[in-house]
Amino acid sequence: MKYPAIWLALTCYSLVVLVNSCTTTNAVQSEKKTGTTVISNPQILFLNYSVSKKSNNQIEVGLINKIVAQGQLKEDMPEHKMGKIGDFKCSEIDENSKLIRSFYITDPLKKNVEYVDGSGQMYRKLVELDSSQFLIRTQLDPRTKFMVIAKITDSTPNLTNLITTQIN
Repeated sequence: MKYPAIWLALTCYSLVVLVNSCTTTNAVQSEKKTGTTVISNPQILFLNYSVSKKSNNQIEVGLINKIVAQGQLKEDMPEHKMGKIGDFKCSEIDENSKLIRSFYITDPLKKNVEYVDGSGQMYRKLVELDSSQFLIRTQLDPRTKFMVIAKITDSTPNLTNLITTQIN
């Protein structure tokens, strides 16, 4: 070889570039600005629940699983929508039992089913289920320690707490 030092330097440089381009690093932190706080390493919270109606019409909610994953949601759960009687209010609570935020999900035991009858007419029917499952997917606020799910029982709105899930 005519230029061994240059060949060795180019080979080493190419190897370093190749290795760095194929690996990931946890040192790189993405940031999201929410209001006045900056969140490093945003996380998504997935909570899967089962819900069932007991013989005395009491509602029982159980946690199936909880997953916290790195990432950023394009759209989070809407906070402005108000729930109606029968809907579930989901509240994120901090370690001092202060509300961080809340949102509503429609009653998972009531499903709107669309169907076509024999004459080709489209109909919609509300079906009440004895049991179902539902998923909560939300951007995890670092202050969130608990997720409280309650059912709206009347127009006041009075709430019946169904389950409290510890997050961190």
